[in-house]
Amino acid sequence: MSDTVASDHNEAPESPRRLRRELEHYRSVVEEMTRRIHSLEDELETATTMAEVTSVVVTRPELRNTLARLIKKVAMIIQAEKVLLMIHQPEINMLTPLPPAMGVTQEQSSQLTVGLEDGVAGWVFRNRESVVYNDALNDPRTSKEIVSLLAIRNGITVPLVIKQRDEEERLVDERVIGVMHVFNKRFDEDFSTEDMRLLEMLAEQAAAVISNAQLYIQLTEEKEELQDAFASIHVGVIVVNRHGIVRLLNPAAAEMLTMPADDYSGQPLPNVVPPGEVHDLVKSALKGTSRSLSAPGEAGEAPPAILVAEDSITSRALLKNILTAAGYAVHTAADGREAWETLSRGEISLVVSDVEMPGMNGFELTSKIRSEERLSDLPVILVTSLESAEDRERGVVAGADAYIVKSGFDQGALLDVIRRLL
Repeated sequence: MSDTVASDHNEAPESPRRLRRELEHYRSVVEEMTRRIHSLEDELETATTMAEVTSVVVTRPELRNTLARLIKKVAMIIQAEKVLLMIHQPEINMLTPLPPAMGVTQEQSSQLTVGLEDGVAGWVFRNRESVVYNDALNDPRTSKEIVSLLAIRNGITVPLVIKQRDEEERLVDERVIGVMHVFNKRFDEDFSTEDMRLLEMLAEQAAAVISNAQLYIQLTEEKEELQDAFASIHVGVIVVNRHGIVRLLNPAAAEMLTMPADDYSGQPLPNVVPPGEVHDLVKSALKGTSRSLSAPGEAGEAPPAILVAEDSITSRALLKNILTAAGYAVHTAADGREAWETLSRGEISLVVSDVEMPGMNGFELTSKIRSEERLSDLPVILVTSLESAEDRERGVVAGADAYIVKSGFDQGALLDVIRRLL
C-alpha cells in the first residue's frame, strides 16, 4: 500500500507513472498554446479586416462593395452561415435590412422590417447591448417568425454604434444606428462571448463606414441631380456665388460663349468668362453685393472667415470642403476650447459648431461668445445630431442664430443660412 501512495521523489526517474504525468502536463501546455495562437490569429484577422475596409465611401455601389467585403470577413472570422445588417429608419421608426447580406435571400429580406419593440433586433437597439443566443427557438428575446423564416439555430446580435472620440482617443459621444446579426455557427457549434467581442469590433467599423457613406452619398446625389437638371436646360445658365466664384456653367452656356465643355466650378469668373456683354451682365447682377468678381482676396478684400468647431475628423473635413468650395476662408477647431482660442486671436465672420464636444461643448461656446462684447453679434450656427425640442431650445437660449440637425443635413440649406447671416 505504501508503494501505491509513494511521492514523486520516491519514484524512479523514468517510471511509467511519472512519464504519464509529464505527458499530460505537456499536453495541457500545448493545448493552451494552441488556444492562444488561435486567439491571436483571430485578433490579427480582425485587425487586417478593419484595415482593409475603406472608412469613406462616396457612392452606393462603393458602399455595397465595401460592406460585401466586410460581411465576407465577418462570416469567416465568426464562422457564421448568415450575416445581416439592419438600419434604423427614423421616418418610420423601424429597423430595415441593409444589403448586401450573406445567406439571406432578397425575398426573405423583404419580410424582415421590424419595430423597435420586436425581437432580438429591437431589444439590442433599445438597450445598446450585445446578446448571444444558442437556442434561438426557445429564447424569449427572439422573433419566432424570423427564426422560422431564416431557419436560425443560434446567433449573435450587436448594436451598430457610431463612436466619436477626441484627439486623445477618449469617447465623447456614441449613437446607435442599427444592429448586426450573425446566425448559425458552422459545424453545429455554439457561439461564444469571444465571438461576440470580435463581432463588436467589426460592427464598429461597419457603423463608421455606413454613417460616413450616407452623408457623402446624400450630398453627392443632390449635387449630381442639380447638375443634371442644369445640363438639360437649353438656355445658358451660369451660377456665380457672391465672391465671384463660378459654381456651375452648363453646356448651353459654354456653347454660347464658344468655350469647350468642361467643369469650371471653383474658378474665378474673370478666368472663365471673357470680357464682354455676358461678363458685364453678371457683374451688374451682383453689383448690390459687397463682393467683387475677382477671386477672393484679389481685389483687396478677403472672403469671410468661417470657424468650424467639430471634434469628428470626418465631419470637420466635410464641412471645411463644403465651405471652401463655396469661396469662404475656413478655420477649424477640434473642440470648443480650441475654437475660443481661435476667436480670441483672429477676425472670424461666422461660427459653425457641433454641440457634443469635449472640454467645452457647442452650447457653452455659444454662450461664451454672446457674453463677450466684441463677439456678441457674431453669427453662430449649431450643426448637431441632437434633434429633440429640448436641445433646440437650449441652442436658442445659448444664443445660436440657426440650429441644423445632422440627420437632415442639406449642403444647400447650410450655405443659404450662412449667406443670410452674413
